[in-house]
Amino acid sequence: MAVERVIICGGVPAVCEGSDSSTLRLRLYGPAANVKREGDDLRDGMYDQLPNAFADLLDIAAYVYAADQAVSRRQGGGDFERNWRRCLTFHIPVREPDRWRTDEVRQALVSVLSFLSDDEYHFEFEHGEFPPVQRSLLEGYGTAFSGLVDEVVMFSGGLDSLGGAVRESIRDRRRVLLVNHRSNPKPSRRLQDLRDAMTVRAGDTSPCWKKVRLNKEKELSVEPTQRARSFLYAALGATYAHMLDLPRMRFYENGVVSLNLPIGRQVVGARATRTTHPRVLAGFTELFTLLSGRPLAVENPFLGLTKTDVVKSIVDADCGELIRYSVSCAETRGRSNQYPHCGDCSQCIDRRFAVLAAGAEQHDPAEGYEIDLLTGPREDGPSRTLLASYLDVATRVGRMRAEQFAGRFGEVGRVLRYMPGTPSEGMREVYELYSRHASQVNGVVDRELAAAATSGQFRDGTLPPGCLVRLMSGTPVTADPEPNASESDYVYRRKGQAYGVRWQGGEENFLLPSKGAVYVHALLSSPDRPISAVSLASAVSRRRIEYALSDSGKRADAEAMTSYRARLAEITEEIDEAKASNDPVRQERLEEERSDLLAELRKNAGIGRKLREAGGDREKVRKAVTTAISRVIEDIAKFDASFADHLRLHLDRGHTLVYKSSGFTWVT
Repeated sequence: MAVERVIICGGVPAVCEGSDSSTLRLRLYGPAANVKREGDDLRDGMYDQLPNAFADLLDIAAYVYAADQAVSRRQGGGDFERNWRRCLTFHIPVREPDRWRTDEVRQALVSVLSFLSDDEYHFEFEHGEFPPVQRSLLEGYGTAFSGLVDEVVMFSGGLDSLGGAVRESIRDRRRVLLVNHRSNPKPSRRLQDLRDAMTVRAGDTSPCWKKVRLNKEKELSVEPTQRARSFLYAALGATYAHMLDLPRMRFYENGVVSLNLPIGRQVVGARATRTTHPRVLAGFTELFTLLSGRPLAVENPFLGLTKTDVVKSIVDADCGELIRYSVSCAETRGRSNQYPHCGDCSQCIDRRFAVLAAGAEQHDPAEGYEIDLLTGPREDGPSRTLLASYLDVATRVGRMRAEQFAGRFGEVGRVLRYMPGTPSEGMREVYELYSRHASQVNGVVDRELAAAATSGQFRDGTLPPGCLVRLMSGTPVTADPEPNASESDYVYRRKGQAYGVRWQGGEENFLLPSKGAVYVHALLSSPDRPISAVSLASAVSRRRIEYALSDSGKRADAEAMTSYRARLAEITEEIDEAKASNDPVRQERLEEERSDLLAELRKNAGIGRKLREAGGDREKVRKAVTTAISRVIEDIAKFDASFADHLRLHLDRGHTLVYKSSGFTWVT
């Protein structure tokens, strides 16, 4: 269980502070501030007043950003993997506490942050007094620019954001506001060079620029992972989009990075960044729309592109010379003019492969990398392991069919709900994206291995033992085993966060997670076995598996309580039957289940209505279960009408449900 850390922000009343010496105190305003926010001083055209909702948003994002780095993920001691998740409780002064205390806004905030950084968040909002908003944050963007800026685009200075800026300002000739957040002044010179080069190249549609720096006291820099950084970044962009009366803001990030399918055990889940994961962008959209009072979307137009595709788009726009000014390295504090890239981090590895695969080496010289991607020495440890995992996955994906890919990368199920089209279409798009990426990476490796063999470098012994070329020449990689053909005709099984479905040996399709999908899976897994609707619903609720739930918040809690009460009444009757038939084993099992249910009821909402009223609960549960199953059958009908008809005919739905065996062997 994560250790709770309390974060007191802005000097809220001492009654919130407690006496724990581990309490973290952050201040954004006044002489005692240990978190500082600065913006460029630009010319005229100020907004007189930043809306309170967005002033609060910027403060909350700044505090979350600072706490994310000030609280170590090793605070519980022991293994880093087991202690990854933190429990963070914030007490924050705001201008509009009533707005932030509403269930809708609070839930949107907690939900997106929890997925973004894989932590547990709690917020208490207090009314605070504030100085006037820092003018430099607002200068240059207000009434004077309304109608003249077409898009707000987040600009990190890396390759993907450069590709977005080139697309908007140079290819499409649109006027954009590029928003850059930085905590380290080190890349400033290169960003200025990039800004100057883009200004010349774009001409009349030269972008507007906005740089905001958020820094903190040195002792607050404890945790390097910075998983919540994009919340601050997005809050800045949303603020400018709202002020300029625009309906959206844009991140530009290639799809392989955005989708975040793990390349190895050391980068699972939020351990690899979820900066622009589709679920995160959907969460930002929900929160910013609530604050704005009108639709305010957060988009990523590069979701379908690999980084190689992005590099090619920059070169095709005749802007290849801009690439050398961009910086992708994660280790900015250790960089120099000679080596702007370390060549060792995942960002550098990904960038270098993309440049080589796109044939753009002349725009990104190898001399700018402290460790050469192909021939640089890498000692045993994280560096070599990361590169080996990257290459291993590219090799495996290059040999996979779509159904193997879905089984190997279960997290793709988190994405399908947020992609256009059907889940099956979304799965194919993700598979094609990763297959293209694998082909691009493998193409670079094959070319370099052939060149090394031709030049005699293996015989000469001139290649360092830990370099990529030797790693690939000496490490055979095998693809995942082919699925058993006998298993492939009738399939309904979980694949990561979704369900893979095949009927009569046809094409595999995918279902989004829902309670109905879980119910159908349970019934197909136990043909000819009657299961009560109440028992099925109660089991799914108690499992509390994320992929099984299509609802959230109070509605889901209410449905769970209803199913618990109904199951409790049902168990009471079954215990009487077990006693009457002298079946002590069954009676003992039912008593254990009854005890568990009572504990859940007491913990969540009390026992509530009397058991004699549970008849109504049973009918509610039956209707909910059968409705959920009907919805899933309709979803199946969109891609396979024959299978949907089969389920309608062979699934008995009532207080007791059963899948009537039809001679098929289902793989579940």
